[in-house]
This record gives sequence, C-alpha cells and structure tokens, in this order.
Amino acid sequence: QGVAEIAGKTLELARGSLILIQRGESHGFRNTGSDELRILTFYVPPAYDENENELPAGLP
Repeated sequence: QGVAEIAGKTLELARGSLILIQRGESHGFRNTGSDELRILTFYVPPAYDENENELPAGLP
C-alpha cells in the first residue's frame, strides 16, 4: 500500500498496481502501509546504460 506522486497528481497504490510514467515526468513513491513497499521498474526504450548513465531519448 502506498502513494505515487506523478507529474503533480497523487495516485493511491495497492498490491498489483501498474502505472505509466513518461520520460521526464517528476515522480516519487511513499509507503503508507505497515508492510514493505516494493517497486519494479521497466524502461522502454532503455533510459540508462549498464553503468547507470542516462541515455539520450529515443536511442535503444
């Protein structure tokens, strides 16, 4: 259980929630429950290389 702040909007999160964050959108997550909050992220196309350096937009 948690809250996501995406581009100035607040979204309530529950187990199994799925959200889409566009490249460049400000975002953050906060745990509002008593259990651990886990977040799994995917970047398509990749936003970072293997050394965690940000890649230019549009490059695979």
